[in-house]
Amino acid sequence: MHLHQVYCSSVPDFIIELAQTKEMQRLKGIGMDCGCDYTSFPQYAGIKPANRYDHSIGVALIVWNYTHDIKQTIAGLFHDIATPAFAHVIDFLNGDHIRQESTETATTKIIKNSAEIGRILKKYEINVEDVVDYHKYPIADNDLPQLSADRLEYTLNNLLRFADCDLDDISRYYNDIVVGCNEYGIEELMFKTADICQDFMVKCLPVFIMYSCDSNRFAMETWAQLLRKAIALNVIELKDLDQSEKTIIEKLLKNEETNMEYNYLTNVSQIMVSKEQKVGEHWYKVDAKKRYVNPYVQNIGRAYDLFSKVRKEIDDYLNCSYDYWISAK
Repeated sequence: MHLHQVYCSSVPDFIIELAQTKEMQRLKGIGMDCGCDYTSFPQYAGIKPANRYDHSIGVALIVWNYTHDIKQTIAGLFHDIATPAFAHVIDFLNGDHIRQESTETATTKIIKNSAEIGRILKKYEINVEDVVDYHKYPIADNDLPQLSADRLEYTLNNLLRFADCDLDDISRYYNDIVVGCNEYGIEELMFKTADICQDFMVKCLPVFIMYSCDSNRFAMETWAQLLRKAIALNVIELKDLDQSEKTIIEKLLKNEETNMEYNYLTNVSQIMVSKEQKVGEHWYKVDAKKRYVNPYVQNIGRAYDLFSKVRKEIDDYLNCSYDYWISAK
């Protein structure tokens, strides 16, 4: 069984048609791991690659399963359509690595400029303005750390890839989720059963912590520095970031300086840490966005308030400081 089959028993025709557009097909060449999976850090050894195309379809299927609303579903499908090569690495390049929103600005333009997408939207009598911003649909997206289709999809996928979970575990979590009103009176994806929610949180919190761990922060900052150098040397242009990661790498390998830097990045496997300021090309002090979820249990409350172990792990994560220098070898 594929993960998508867990999300929804069948794929609606409009998702299939929109997924075949060139704008969506491009996402097959954009990874979910923001370039970190090109390194040799141990957590990525033997990990199955994941791309933004499969993630986007997964988000759409989750939204459709819980709402059967075509507008919300298409907005969820399109939410990553503007994602550049190496994804949030470009937020590091743009100096937006804390909010990580700089790569979303082209979404509306891409959708409106696509004749292929426009034709399909017209066929289903969908106004483009209703599908360019998934942030306005709380089941598709909402404020951290609430649970949305976007966060649920990449969390479940990462539980398969990085945690000791299989499809039976994923199905157990997913089948316990319903749509309900949270403490703010807003619809949200939430768990029915406290024990299942607690188990989900115990499994997924280590994966969330990994998102901003030393090796991931180092990899994304090094990628940003590499791309910045490649642009300065005219090896690539900013517009090239709209291509696949494979295409970008092929260009990097043709230049001696960027080739050397790429080979360094792909071979690093061990983090070095220093409390003292270090001088060197690959020593950074870099902060990061702390991603996690704090799901609501229907008619009971948030996981943070219900489970002491979960509360401690979230507090430890949110209170940890990145006020030190990191490098890798």
